[in-house]
Amino acid sequence: MQKRVFLLWLMLVPKLGLNGRYRIFQALEEERDEISSIESKGLVLTVGFKFREIDAEVVTWLNEDHQQELEQLLQTQFLTIMDECYPDCFRDSPLPPIVLFYQGDLNLLTTPRLGIVGARKHSAYGTYIVQTWVPKLVEAGLTTVSGLAQGIDGLVHSLTLDARGKTIAVIGTGLNQVYPKRPRELQSEIGQYGLVLSEYLPNERGLKHHFPERNRLIASLSEHLLIIEARARSGTLITANQALDDNKGVMAVPGRVDAPLSRGCNELIVEGAQPVLTVSDVLTVFAETHWVN
Repeated sequence: MQKRVFLLWLMLVPKLGLNGRYRIFQALEEERDEISSIESKGLVLTVGFKFREIDAEVVTWLNEDHQQELEQLLQTQFLTIMDECYPDCFRDSPLPPIVLFYQGDLNLLTTPRLGIVGARKHSAYGTYIVQTWVPKLVEAGLTTVSGLAQGIDGLVHSLTLDARGKTIAVIGTGLNQVYPKRPRELQSEIGQYGLVLSEYLPNERGLKHHFPERNRLIASLSEHLLIIEARARSGTLITANQALDDNKGVMAVPGRVDAPLSRGCNELIVEGAQPVLTVSDVLTVFAETHWVN
């Protein structure tokens, strides 16, 4: 099969995780355009899995015909790490996805992108910041990036669309799945007017480990990351730390020292994140590395 199709086929292999898929991609010879059936199975067993991880389910699956499933995937909208339009920010990251499924406008991947994340159970203070800042960030020409989660993330997407701006949602489920706390209508609207990205099969439900994996993509895709509110231990801080690991600029909105939802932001600032008090502060930081209106 063609190498690009082979990468899509790898998405179907049971129990083959992100690391295994990427190791297989790295093992492919650049000049080869075709991968035989025998070679594909061999790569899965010798490169994709460590010896102790291989079990009967994987071996049985490899000996079965999955052409119909593959044909269905080929009808979806996807891009691979081999494609020209695959974002360099993912390609240069420590663990890039070999395949991304999408709904919407891929051109948004080339626009100035500001990641904005925050607490799921946010306060009136967090709501005020998002409601007053996002329209001005949109007016300045920035595309917002977030995780379409309940709370700050969903509010960022919604307010961006209300302001006739562009937004990118990176989700931790397949595109055909709607996480229980994620509004279906908003996901559909982003797919129509913005861009929804997923590294999971279209019908794959959200598992606990998917969301930290999703956070690394938000961090990689964002040219700068803005933290609105965060508890001391939260998925928001995971995203912030991954952005720092990617050498991205991280900004944080400070808050009261006795407010649990500001604890994470205040700690990030102590550790070196850029404190921002106004939209102008955000745009100034962003303009240091990227032109904005």
